Amino acid sequence: MTNETNQHDGEDPRGDTSTIAELEADIAGLSANLAKMNQLLAQKRSTALKDHQQAPKTQIATTVDEPGQPPALTSLSLTERSQNTKVQEQNITPFDVSGGVDEHGKLLPVDYNKLTEKFGATPISKELLARFERVTGRKAHRFLRRGIVFTHRELNLILDRYERGEPFYLYTGRGPSSDSMHVGHVVPFEFTKYFF
Repeated sequence: MTNETNQHDGEDPRGDTSTIAELEADIAGLSANLAKMNQLLAQKRSTALKDHQQAPKTQIATTVDEPGQPPALTSLSLTERSQNTKVQEQNITPFDVSGGVDEHGKLLPVDYNKLTEKFGATPISKELLARFERVTGRKAHRFLRRGIVFTHRELNLILDRYERGEPFYLYTGRGPSSDSMHVGHVVPFEFTKYFF
């Protein structure tokens, strides 16, 4: 049987025995769950936003545009200085992203090595990418090849299971950056879809 025949029979060309109707039913169930999670997320986000709005804010110096010159960089620019010269650690939350402030009041970039360590992740090495391609027989997704996705948690164990023909699950979600879907959600969705 060719892949074309399998597709016409309603089966997945990769050998999955689930029918298209079963997969569509699963998708409908996931959509209902997503709607419920969106409602809960909106409630939690509203509470967190109220808490965030009541928290004291760090004032950041801004630059006034000079006539005839390009606009000044925004207050989020790393060239700006905070009015507060107190050293601050980076802060990464659903509502704030700050690389911190040094002893001179200069805003610092996000330290991705520190984030990798904080979340218990491991950098994706060239060797792991090569193994991924060897084991799966597929070219690694462009997000992996370009370093957009640059850390992992237990990808090596997933590849072990894949080599042994054992099942595994891929679980992903979306952050509370909006009450609804937006273009930023395409990245994790496209990346997850690649694995199916």
